[in-house]
Amino acid sequence: MVNIEKSLEELQNIVTALASGDVSLPEALELYQRGVELQNACALCLLEAEQKISSLTEELFAEHSL
Repeated sequence: MVNIEKSLEELQNIVTALASGDVSLPEALELYQRGVELQNACALCLLEAEQKISSLTEELFAEHSL
């Protein structure tokens, strides 16, 4: 599973580097690609967490309705 905190920190560092304008075009493209990968991984991690919470909540309500 992705460490979302570390991924978000790395993503922030990428945004800062790209915003500075101090990187070459090839490096900027690599950073951008890595940023997209991190964003996708974080989005998937959050989706999985949301699904887990929904599942647990449904189980909880099912147990209490018996």
